[in-house]
Amino acid sequence: IGSNKPTAEERASVRYHLLDVVEPTEEYNAADFTAHARSVIGDISSRGKLPIVVGGTGFYLQWLVFGRPGAPKPTEEAEEKARSAILACEGSWEEAANRFRSLDERYFDGLHGNDWLRLQRMLEVSYTTGKPISSFERPQGKSLAVDQVSHALSCTDLDFRCFFLYRSRLEIFRDIDLRCELMLQSGFLEEVSSLVASGKLRMGPGKELVAQEEHLPAERAIGYRQALDLLWRMKM
Repeated sequence: IGSNKPTAEERASVRYHLLDVVEPTEEYNAADFTAHARSVIGDISSRGKLPIVVGGTGFYLQWLVFGRPGAPKPTEEAEEKARSAILACEGSWEEAANRFRSLDERYFDGLHGNDWLRLQRMLEVSYTTGKPISSFERPQGKSLAVDQVSHALSCTDLDFRCFFLYRSRLEIFRDIDLRCELMLQSGFLEEVSSLVASGKLRMGPGKELVAQEEHLPAERAIGYRQALDLLWRMKM
């Protein structure tokens, strides 16, 4: 429910891919998605069908379309140093800004408040290379010029056609509110409680779930993180 997975009826009418591929306790990142997606795209194409990639996070789609960013893999020492630095902030984004914004102001200012995962990645790259992560990242948004997109697409072995659907912010906010209501009515909190009972999730304050070192992957997911925080507060 929390991931808005297509219903059984929807999956019966159209074949979906990359659903139920990992457990809530397993790590899954953009590199994993790209490898899986390219494998599925190849299989669909080999059967004379047209693969359609729909929705999802723009970060994952950029990996699929443009390839892996240039930032190097962090060293183990840098990963440990970054984790320790994040934990030292004790869940305070204001404290994180005071400590780390000067390392890469452009990248940090582009983060949403409490985006601890990308902040940790920023620190890992900085501690590994001594350079800001923004010096490795590909241009995004308005800074990604048309000629850059055309060049990137011409270098890939996949023939992409990209379509972007735009709606008013008012409509989007309304639909988000409606979806949240429907999720709760459909038993989202019961789903999360069941995952907690099975040991696949843990209850706790939202900030601690993000900042703690030994977190479970699904505890960082939007929706599940807030539900865990709510259930924890209800038991207080």
